[in-house]
Amino acid sequence: MKPYRNKKIGEYIRSGQMVCCITGTDYAVVNHHIIGDGYSGMGTKAPDYLQCALSHELHQELHNHGWKSFEEKYGRTQKSMVAETMGKLHADGVINLLDIGESYDLPGWLLEEMEALCQR
Repeated sequence: MKPYRNKKIGEYIRSGQMVCCITGTDYAVVNHHIIGDGYSGMGTKAPDYLQCALSHELHQELHNHGWKSFEEKYGRTQKSMVAETMGKLHADGVINLLDIGESYDLPGWLLEEMEALCQR
């Protein structure tokens, strides 16, 4: 099965209606597909339901210095940021995670991270 693709996700993240998961700014926010943890490799990209909102500068930092270093520096995992972003997209009606989950295998950690965010 091909990975889930939905250009509305990236468009919405970049639209100015999403804030960076680290800084909270809505200026120059871009979409980042999760990397590492088995989600990246030569010529591969994670499914579109595994994106998070980052400022352009932080997105460049993540790719230039590596995801492990980035997560350590900011105290946030990509998984947590993906959960935050996808929860907002679902709440705003851009996507329906239940519908996506009917056709694609959503990783178990996604819902776990969403629940953890709700408890904070």
